[in-house]
Amino acid sequence: MTKLREPLTVEHVLSQVISKLEEDEVKNITNKSISHFRKCSDPDDKDHKLHLSDAIKLDILSLRSQNGSPFLDNIELII
Repeated sequence: MTKLREPLTVEHVLSQVISKLEEDEVKNITNKSISHFRKCSDPDDKDHKLHLSDAIKLDILSLRSQNGSPFLDNIELII
């Protein structure tokens, strides 16, 4: 079932990022599975939160994949 996420939230950005990246790339750079990040992107799951260090690693991976830096862009937009 598809979960709706509020725009400009970390959960929304994370769900967009992990949909564009390869599972093995995410595992190699963060040492965490893609399913962990799916749990973190669920706004109703209060037990799993995205760590800043993982967001930075995912942004770096996204930049290498020519997808920009979605977390940095989101923070800039909020500020």
